[in-house]
Amino acid sequence: SLTVLILSIIYIIYLFITNKPIGIITFYLITFISHIFFLVIIPLEGLFYIQVKNATLNPYFFLTILSLCATFAYYINYKIGEKIPKKAFKSYLGKDKFNKYKSQYDKYGYALLFIAASTPFLPGPIFSLLNGFFKENINKTLIISFMGLLIKWVLFYIIFLNTYNIM
Repeated sequence: SLTVLILSIIYIIYLFITNKPIGIITFYLITFISHIFFLVIIPLEGLFYIQVKNATLNPYFFLTILSLCATFAYYINYKIGEKIPKKAFKSYLGKDKFNKYKSQYDKYGYALLFIAASTPFLPGPIFSLLNGFFKENINKTLIISFMGLLIKWVLFYIIFLNTYNIM
């Protein structure tokens, strides 16, 4: 799977170097990769404009698949967060401080995740990783991630429609 990730990144770089158009599948792949491990290969907002302008897909389908690709990456980040050992953090912070941070995250974690997922340039993937680290409910994490991402992309779509008269 790491090989696929590396080959995908090389392919995307090749597309940019050769100025070849980016297809819809490649855009979905870029969206997925950009939300894993907090990688930001290319600003998706700029590519979003190009895809919307050249899109032949139904916009509802396009935005839903886009959000699902990013949500799948959030799922992977969540699973990575589950694997991070808590011993090091507990010994570094102390058990009391760690538990205090955990209770604060339990209280505000989902709100932070939603805000980060629905806002451009905020690190939404890191909050999905933290949700995995603190063992928050995975279903709730994915639903909140999907809704935040969908809202972000719908707002971008509306902005581009009105600003650039796309259609």
